[in-house]
Amino acid sequence: MLVAKVLADNLSPASFFDIFDEEDFLLTDKLIENEFSEEQQIDHPYVEQSIFNRVTLTTSSFYKFEATDVIFNNCDFSNCNLEEAVLLRCEFRNCKMLGLNLNNAYISTCEFENCLMDLASINKVQLKTTHFIETSLKDVGFADNKLTKTTFASCKLNQISTYGTSLKGLDLTSNSFESLEADLASIRGVIVNEQQAAVLAQRYLNLSIKY
Repeated sequence: MLVAKVLADNLSPASFFDIFDEEDFLLTDKLIENEFSEEQQIDHPYVEQSIFNRVTLTTSSFYKFEATDVIFNNCDFSNCNLEEAVLLRCEFRNCKMLGLNLNNAYISTCEFENCLMDLASINKVQLKTTHFIETSLKDVGFADNKLTKTTFASCKLNQISTYGTSLKGLDLTSNSFESLEADLASIRGVIVNEQQAAVLAQRYLNLSIKY
């Protein structure tokens, strides 16, 4: 499902680092492709109505990063700091985001599809109408979040830590995990399949399930 409102025909080729030429660190209506950089630092960059293809920005700090109507294809944000980011109608496709810091972010109407997000920090985040599809979220910090119409489909969630995040009504049946790090309050009302129920019962209720 497409969520970003961006018209490829309206975009002009650019470099991400053209953002330094703008007083407000703003890029709009740009096509950015095949760039590699790391260890950059920009406070409060803003990107809108743009497409990023095969862009690598590892171990960089983009504090309060804002993106509206942006598509990221095959990009690498591993070990980046996007703390307090605001992401609106963004699509992340086949992106590598190992160890990404998204703490205290606001994420609305976004999709993460076939992304590698293991070891990421996604804590104290508001997630609204956001979908994780075939994405790996192993060993992710996912605590104290507020979820509204957020879904996970065919994701890898092993050892994800959900303390303080209510999963009530969230359907996890298509996802895989061997263990969740959670408290009873956070998993109350979560929807799971039989195998997942056995895992949770043994872990949190000390029950043994016989088949």
